Amino acid sequence: MREVRLYYSDFGTMYIDDTSSHNIEARVIEFITSGVISNLSEMGIADPLTTHNIATKTLPAGFKLYAKTKFTSITLSSGSVNCY
Repeated sequence: MREVRLYYSDFGTMYIDDTSSHNIEARVIEFITSGVISNLSEMGIADPLTTHNIATKTLPAGFKLYAKTKFTSITLSSGSVNCY
């Protein structure tokens, strides 16, 4: 049997629905409404938008993006997300 573990943030959930830059500590970004991430920082990853293959893409509501390490900042062009 294969064991699957999901690691969520120890820092709670942050809801974001604007185009300002936000400092976050999260392992998952979940889209509440469809949207686009214009800037994303992830610890130890040089270009997370390209690494996760989401640069310039509109992501649908319900989409979950899982960090390889930990997300540290996010800026949305549109949409709303929960970061946890």
